[in-house]
Amino acid sequence: MVRERLRQEFSGPVRFWARSEGSHALLSRRRVQIALGVLWVFDGLLQAEPANFARDYPLGDLAQSAMGQPRLVNESIFWLVHPFAAQWPLWNAAAVLVQLAIGAGLFFRPAVRPALVLSFGWALVVWWVGEGFGGIPTGFATMLGGAPGPVLLYAVLGALAWPREDSAELDRSWWTGSWVALWVGSAVVQAASPFPASFLVQANLQEVAAGQRSFLHAASYWLYHLATRSGSVVDVTLVVVELAVGLGVLLRRLRLASLALALAFAGFAWVVGQDLGGILSAGATDPGSGPLLALLALAGWRWGEQPAGTVPARSPGEGSPFGPAREVARPAPLSRLRRLMGTNSSMV
Repeated sequence: MVRERLRQEFSGPVRFWARSEGSHALLSRRRVQIALGVLWVFDGLLQAEPANFARDYPLGDLAQSAMGQPRLVNESIFWLVHPFAAQWPLWNAAAVLVQLAIGAGLFFRPAVRPALVLSFGWALVVWWVGEGFGGIPTGFATMLGGAPGPVLLYAVLGALAWPREDSAELDRSWWTGSWVALWVGSAVVQAASPFPASFLVQANLQEVAAGQRSFLHAASYWLYHLATRSGSVVDVTLVVVELAVGLGVLLRRLRLASLALALAFAGFAWVVGQDLGGILSAGATDPGSGPLLALLALAGWRWGEQPAGTVPARSPGEGSPFGPAREVARPAPLSRLRRLMGTNSSMV
């Protein structure tokens, strides 16, 4: 009994995604492709802001991804940026067209595969040069502040939505593996940071708050001062939440609760930790990781999933290769059994 109970609870991604009666995925493969297309087009429009065409942009704003990086990463970023600095307005226009092309391609089925391939290559370039590998090598990376980088989440979602002829649903094994790796990995990176907990949270909030609207400053103000007084509590809480979200999907009873917690965390991080990705100020190039985390959580949501240990009701013979089930004699009532036992006793 104990072994069977454990098997039901820790049934892994195969049983998690097994089709059950009345259960269906919230997002299909096609819906994720369209959602990604919308986000890529939005990225292209943000990239087209006048502030991003400034000639000092590549060695100013763009090169900020090199700050605090190990020497090898720092030098590689400047080495890759420098050839484009002289003609940056033209190269920025090319970046706008690339992102718009990716988004437009995802809207049309015949162009989905080429668009995704292009997005994978573009994501690698941006994650390296524009995001400095999500800030992970610096030791300052936190999921609250956007780690491991929005463009990496684009690549994960793109791989998840890769078109297949034999299935309209998402690849469940890929979703489970990437989900656990993302959340648990982020918790490990934050817990392993060499910097004090209060300094780590404050540094992330200060970086994203520069040049943002006053109401966004107010949203992150209280967390900044809470980190000043109780930095360890804030840091441990964030790590525990990330671990709970990442590992909770491996337990059948906790999967939907884990996804709901992930949606709440994504919204909190997007507003408080990322100031809406900076989209309300000049110079933003993406909406931040919040909307992408939410999309990834919704991609794993299934409506009508049966609780662990329950079996959907079936009509007699339904789903059986041997036809309708035969009638089985019901046990005699307890009163009748007692009468029979009394009769047999008297005969003896």
